[in-house]
Amino acid sequence: MLLAYPAAFRREYGAAMTQLMLDRRHLEGTPLLTLVLGEVLDAARTAPLMRWESPMNRIVILAVGAAIAAAVVLAAGPVALAPIAAAALGVGSWWVRQNRPIAPARSSRRGIFWCAAGLTGIGVGILIPVIDGGELSEVRWTAMAASLLAGIGALVAGIIFAVSDRSSQLGAAPTA
Repeated sequence: MLLAYPAAFRREYGAAMTQLMLDRRHLEGTPLLTLVLGEVLDAARTAPLMRWESPMNRIVILAVGAAIAAAVVLAAGPVALAPIAAAALGVGSWWVRQNRPIAPARSSRRGIFWCAAGLTGIGVGILIPVIDGGELSEVRWTAMAASLLAGIGALVAGIIFAVSDRSSQLGAAPTA
């Protein structure tokens, strides 16, 4: 359960947390199952919040979430998942507001830049077979595939940067 927490937290408090569990088991006589379930629930509740505080972890969490969402959309189809996506966006927006990061917000246009680069790459990838008009040669097919993959990667990076920047701005917004 300690592995769920950030490394710095584990280094500082890991030994004390382990000793506390042992003391509760031996001195209080807490049943092992009750003790373990309580610790698992506590780790599930607090560890993600601690990891979310790091900007790098937010980017990784958002990237993994975007990859999972993209895989689910590809498997089930975008129309079938529209209500789920809307609900997830609402819950995610609420969660970001509830768990504001400590880091100060700074204005950035990197999300817009990477989204534009991604859309340009996708556009070039789509235009290659349109301009060629027939069966693609090996070189043109490779160029098309590389352009599409680079465009998709840049677009995903742009979305992640935009969401990260927006969540930082929401985190620094004064509360009423």
